[in-house]
Amino acid sequence: MGAGSISPVASNASDEGRALNRRVEFVLLDETVEALPAEEIVVPAQSTAEYAAMVPENVLTPDLVRTKTLGDLRFFDGMPSPETVQKTFDNLDLMRATSAFLDGMKIASLNPPAEKFINVSDVQYKTVHANNEDFFHEIDVALNNNPIGAFDPEIVGTFASIGLKKGEPFEPDARMREIMVEAAAIANATARSITYAARDPGVYFYEDRQWNSPFQRQSYLFLEDGARILDDRSYFFYMATGITPAMTSPPVGSGSVYAMTARDVNGEYLDGSNTYKVTLPGPVLANNFWSFMLYSGQTRSILETDQKSGGIDSNGEGIKANEDGSYTVYFGPEAPEGWENNWAQTAPGRSFNAMMRLYGPLEPWFDKSWKPGDFEPVE
Repeated sequence: MGAGSISPVASNASDEGRALNRRVEFVLLDETVEALPAEEIVVPAQSTAEYAAMVPENVLTPDLVRTKTLGDLRFFDGMPSPETVQKTFDNLDLMRATSAFLDGMKIASLNPPAEKFINVSDVQYKTVHANNEDFFHEIDVALNNNPIGAFDPEIVGTFASIGLKKGEPFEPDARMREIMVEAAAIANATARSITYAARDPGVYFYEDRQWNSPFQRQSYLFLEDGARILDDRSYFFYMATGITPAMTSPPVGSGSVYAMTARDVNGEYLDGSNTYKVTLPGPVLANNFWSFMLYSGQTRSILETDQKSGGIDSNGEGIKANEDGSYTVYFGPEAPEGWENNWAQTAPGRSFNAMMRLYGPLEPWFDKSWKPGDFEPVE
């Protein structure tokens, strides 16, 4: 037997050689695949008309197609049955609504209210969008509060396909409302997975650290090699609102850079009941200052604690460096003794994520020769 296409036993230049090279290849699967009974797989017959072409079998649609997502799909000579039509359109609306939810995060905040000064000290106020089907109504408000042409036609087309159109009432029927409930749940879970459990190595700053960012590719348009990285866009607009070119690639020594993590050094989600420490190697290479802000895993807003500050920065009174010029910062429900000024409070029983900012980052940040430590659990 020959070794596949790598080492044939004879030349393929002759019929005899090709016959010797014929072989059967076996593919071993790691799971059992349930095959359809042969009598259930009915491939339509070829046409017998005088000028009919022989159609390749992979072009033909069988009378029964079994899927994991939609179950059995039935056809009459390629024509979908009424049940199949219903399933496919419901699924199409689900996909469109899910896409509208993810795409809508980019525009839903563009609802300028009347100007009014608010003293936000000690005041709770909503700064994030709905995580359920109410979000579609927020998209509707944004569409109607902005002129035609304000948004990408492709995104507006997705909105229109589920009934979100500027100048028209948004009144989904019972079927569509049920689909939107499902779509919002799926889209919210998807956005949270992309943000807090990214599989794309391109968002991580270092191979051996948890710090990551949707800006890692240094494009405020979320482009790489001519492709828009849609997961990066979803990640950013799920966590934030406005964006500028300077946010993604500031000049050395000015502007600011951002790195986020929701996990500790062991890959576990950050838990406000635990105490952690992060060490920033010295000197911390920022022209101006550095900071950590803590955000709730639920609301994506600044973590609410008795400390009120929501984080810590290098301008804080009494913050101290280690003997080698590095800084160790603690995060937990209570400050470790002697480190009260190097501590940011967390909320027991609540998840959180941390945003590290360097204001006026210097070259070692950009060439990655300076690397912040991960969140390390403290016993």
